[in-house]
Amino acid sequence: MCRLLGAVSAELVDHHHALRAAPKSLAALSPDHPHGWGLALTDGRRGWDLHKSPGCALDDPRFGALARTPGRLLVAHVRKKTVGPESLYNTHPFRRGRWVFAHNGTLHDTGPIERRTSGARRAEIEGDTDSERLFAFLLTAIDRVGGTAGGRRAPPGAVDRALCAAMDEVTAAPGFGAANFLCSDGEALYAYRHGRTLHVLERRSVVLFASEPQGEGPWRELGDGDLVRVDLGAQPRVRWLSERAEARLRRIA
Repeated sequence: MCRLLGAVSAELVDHHHALRAAPKSLAALSPDHPHGWGLALTDGRRGWDLHKSPGCALDDPRFGALARTPGRLLVAHVRKKTVGPESLYNTHPFRRGRWVFAHNGTLHDTGPIERRTSGARRAEIEGDTDSERLFAFLLTAIDRVGGTAGGRRAPPGAVDRALCAAMDEVTAAPGFGAANFLCSDGEALYAYRHGRTLHVLERRSVVLFASEPQGEGPWRELGDGDLVRVDLGAQPRVRWLSERAEARLRRIA
């Protein structure tokens, strides 16, 4: 089991509170998830700055210093190992080109996703984790709709539909496991919940995702099977993408 943190902000801000100072910040949770930490951060113009270590975030001065680095889009993770030993290769977030990915949960059988993963993406896997294999599977789906080609973005909605369809297909199998994740190309942040808790907080100029609410809300819990997207812009807002999320929102309304 691991912990996720994602953020999209309208302007350059540091995420020290969520990373280090909040009662359930990643640093505060890391003694129970001590097997690696990672931060992927971008200002929306220069690409990703990615920093990782296989140690405990709370014990690492570098994590504390990096928590004050300003950015507009953040994907962060602390790891409690279930598949694969402590190593830099097994530490999240993983990066391929402009895409980064972090996962919370354990897949009981990676065979179904590996059979649906392209040879090119399988060849990129460096570590031992089920998480990196899930990333390769999702990138295969994104590849098919042109979401990783050069500097171009895929047609509007294409990546949304590809991710929804890919996860609907594999999670339908009995005993698939848990697959919460954050995934981003530096222009949009996708958050998905399956089998673990994931919460979202929308404020005027920032949207936060966290495995556990970090203090005062109003935090909302994503439903199982929900996929949402937040675009980098002047007013970040959550867009609910999956059919399950849309149906649940209609029931609430």
